[in-house]
Amino acid sequence: MNEPNVLIIGGGLIGGSISLALTKLGISHQVSDTDKTVKSTLESKGDIQSNIDSSLIDLVFIAVPPVMVEQLMNVVFNDYPNAIVSDVTSVKEPYQQAVANLGVLERYVGGHPMAGKELGGAQSAEANLFADRIWILCPNNYNDKALSIVEKLVSRLGAIPIQMKSDEHDQVIGVLSHLPQILSSTLVEVAVSNNGNLDVAGPAFRDMTRIASSDPTLWTQILIANEKNVTKFLDKTIDSLNKLRNVLSAKQRDGIFEYFDQSRQKALNLPGKHGGRANSYGEISIRVKDEPGSLAQLFLLAQKISLNIEDVYIEHVLNRPLAVIRLFIDPNEVERARALYIANGWELRD
Repeated sequence: MNEPNVLIIGGGLIGGSISLALTKLGISHQVSDTDKTVKSTLESKGDIQSNIDSSLIDLVFIAVPPVMVEQLMNVVFNDYPNAIVSDVTSVKEPYQQAVANLGVLERYVGGHPMAGKELGGAQSAEANLFADRIWILCPNNYNDKALSIVEKLVSRLGAIPIQMKSDEHDQVIGVLSHLPQILSSTLVEVAVSNNGNLDVAGPAFRDMTRIASSDPTLWTQILIANEKNVTKFLDKTIDSLNKLRNVLSAKQRDGIFEYFDQSRQKALNLPGKHGGRANSYGEISIRVKDEPGSLAQLFLLAQKISLNIEDVYIEHVLNRPLAVIRLFIDPNEVERARALYIANGWELRD
């Protein structure tokens, strides 16, 4: 197969972004969506679609809500008999089992691009959404050829394809994606119900609740589809919190310390920059006016003094046109960086 003819069913954030990326690559494709405004929305972003006969479709991406995927697969495998089919949902095992029941596993590649935005829909789609993002693809015992074709196209979309069995995927994503969504939503519920003054919330609260505004309809479908794994990790989380509650109620200092110390030790094994071991960085905090050009000037000075910034965090100051920029750098560079930023008129926060 040279350049595949691609059909995308569902032109929302993921499907629309695939379409825009294919336009950029010059690959013939078309989008099918029940929302008639999707095509014009994507065209306004530069999308160029083709009219492709169904018999000439080589690859179908199913990019619809999870609740629609299984039913749609029954139609797609029949209507496009020459096509490879790949879905992009965040749960894989139920759909692979459905395809196995249809007897067409050789034509199916379960997929999950680890990319997205807080706002969905075609209006949020962009051609570079998948650039440098992981795209999980699921091998089975029959789909080697199809997997290779999808893998090559996913790479051309800018993503980093990795292979993972469907059951492993659902377990891993259950704890790395689905559980954090639940915890984020729960934290918001507890905080708001407590009638606390949320204006004083610090960066930790804001970081942990950022995804709580996600689409509840979508998350209902995702959690039901991955119920087995999600309930398992919820049980583990509840057991862990109850353990902390018990030692806290008893004011057992050693037990409280052990709870946090064990987590700290395990956190040291989390992957860091470029997938390697996590590093301990030094930090400097700089007060910056909340106005155009401030950040640019801060980073230009870093370039001028050859300071490599490993990470950055912006913390806005309540009711003031200020922000505190936290730069994470090599610990050996902290004193030099502090001195040079102060010398160039920047105000540092201790």
